[in-house]
Amino acid sequence: MEERLPKGSIGGQAVIEGVMMKGKESYSVAVRKPDKKIEVKLQQYQSFGDKHAWARVPFIRGVVNFAESMVIGMKTLSYSSSFYEEEEQETKADRLIKDVFKEKAESVIMGITLFLSVIIAIALFMMLPAALGEFIGKWVDNRLLLSLIEGIIRLIIFIIYVALISQMEDIKRVFMYHGAEHKTINCYESGEELTPENVAKHSRYHKRCGTSFLFIVMVVSIIIFMFITADQMWLRFLLRLLLIPAVAGISYEFIRLAGRTDNVVMNVLSKPGMWIQRLTTKEPQEEMIQVAIISVESVLYGMPYVNAVNEAQGIGINDDEADEEQNIDDVAQADGLNESYEEAYDEFISEEVQEEIEEAIEMLEESSAVNEVVEEAVIDVTEQVEDTTEIVTEKEEENEAVEEATAEKELAKVNATKEEEVAKETKDAKDDIADEVADAKDATSIDDVEDVIEINPDEV
Repeated sequence: MEERLPKGSIGGQAVIEGVMMKGKESYSVAVRKPDKKIEVKLQQYQSFGDKHAWARVPFIRGVVNFAESMVIGMKTLSYSSSFYEEEEQETKADRLIKDVFKEKAESVIMGITLFLSVIIAIALFMMLPAALGEFIGKWVDNRLLLSLIEGIIRLIIFIIYVALISQMEDIKRVFMYHGAEHKTINCYESGEELTPENVAKHSRYHKRCGTSFLFIVMVVSIIIFMFITADQMWLRFLLRLLLIPAVAGISYEFIRLAGRTDNVVMNVLSKPGMWIQRLTTKEPQEEMIQVAIISVESVLYGMPYVNAVNEAQGIGINDDEADEEQNIDDVAQADGLNESYEEAYDEFISEEVQEEIEEAIEMLEESSAVNEVVEEAVIDVTEQVEDTTEIVTEKEEENEAVEEATAEKELAKVNATKEEEVAKETKDAKDDIADEVADAKDATSIDDVEDVIEINPDEV
């Protein structure tokens, strides 16, 4: 038997004619369509807590996880309902939103739906109990007692609300899928093989259920709101709104601890929430259990399993571009799938399809081998380029040295030429001066003779 994930690693939610299961890095949605085929979608995701350390701090993480669960829950509900939209008539409001927001219309509609759901929840489970509590306050003068009465009213309204919607035919089926989700998770966490027979034996109640979470929220809110003693009604209501994150954070920590432990105290404290699950879960049909099993195994075994299930039913392969890299990694590891997956694999896929998948895996392995050869060639070329770069650098340094030596020789040659020119000019100048001196001496002698002749003519 394969290594099992620890308790609390997988959670889920019932959707329209299907089940959503969420793991640490992905969530899957398996929906039985009107043609009775089971279509599976696997989506990779990174939680906000994985991106930011502060979002993993106790009590804060509860608010973050609750918000993420709301968003994923709305997305998966919208996805599951898309298979049955043909039966619904499009309203004028839907057409208007599609005309205005175009391709973003679905996200806008989901956002509006989520916003209205929150408003209705606040009105029904906070404003109405507060108004009734204010009315009863005419006869009750104790603020603590009044807060307790208001909390009990809130809890009663919640139970009545769940009991009423459980009578709706569509909601009954959702609650049956809810039971299938719980049974499948309980079977997996017990260590048993995921088969319809094994799953059917397990309880449809679970300590980490969203119903139990909402019940704990009601109880924790009663305790915390008892300490709000403001006289003005609007101020008390505002303070309660501001304290909702704190209530959700405390409730999450309780549910998380209850789901990971089996001690007597936590089991006893979890009982009331599990009693409420009698209203929100119903015993599922075998076909519903099959959907829940496929949803769980999609999270466990990844895209090869999802594509195999879809392709075996002629639905086609999930080629989400965002999951492409993960798909390749999962296919490359297909040989290591455990026995449980192999049984499902054989059950859903014909021998011809199995051969095609095996050929594809072999091609991927060959492609990986080619990639390794290419990587080695790239490394060799890179090393050669580095060696060539070093040689070029050395040659450049040698050229620079030669250029410097040549420049020095040229400079010395120029200096020598200049010295020769200066010496020659100096010599010429000296020769010119000597000639001038000689000429001067000759000229002086002749003048003297003439002078003598002129002075002593008789002697001549």
